[in-house]
Amino acid sequence: MIRRGWGVGAAALAAAVVMAGCNGDPEPVVTPSPTPTETASETPAPTPTPSPTPTALTEEEILAAIPEAARSQDFPGAQEFARFFLVAANDAMADGSSVVVDALATSSCVYCANLRELVSRTVDENITVRGGDLDLGEGLPTGGLQENGLWRIEFESETAQREFLDENGVVVATDEAQSANVTVLLTWDSGHWAVVDVDAQELTV
Repeated sequence: MIRRGWGVGAAALAAAVVMAGCNGDPEPVVTPSPTPTETASETPAPTPTPSPTPTALTEEEILAAIPEAARSQDFPGAQEFARFFLVAANDAMADGSSVVVDALATSSCVYCANLRELVSRTVDENITVRGGDLDLGEGLPTGGLQENGLWRIEFESETAQREFLDENGVVVATDEAQSANVTVLLTWDSGHWAVVDVDAQELTV
């Protein structure tokens, strides 16, 4: 069931939001992703309660919220910043605000632009996002400083099933649970880390 224009294009964007290219090249390349399963709910779920509009944060407030461990210009600092960013990006889906992601990203970040579009569309069309919890595991990420001066941080991640509900509480699209290798490309800019792009490659059994 598709309602209020929440069609395959928007649902595919939801699945593709972590599929921006990240191969160490300063020019990211977007890679395709599968279209998520369209679902129809036989018994409408209770109408979700709209979240209050978040108070706008200044860039200074957002930068001040970066954990101390994510502030150093070295591999431990890069990995902690990448972890902080991925959690913030995942939370943006449910919160309906990409302000934190925008403050931590470079203008060339394709992943960030896709996420911003998706978050904006969910708000405009009264779509509620449910589920999709992100688990980056306990193991240390891999990666390091690249020849082009950027830092590459790689995680193994687990993302729970995510559902998109219309204003009546009806599920209109679903992203299935996914295991993936997630790569975050970082640069050090003006005294803090900034995200150049993010890439996810699904793990198959």
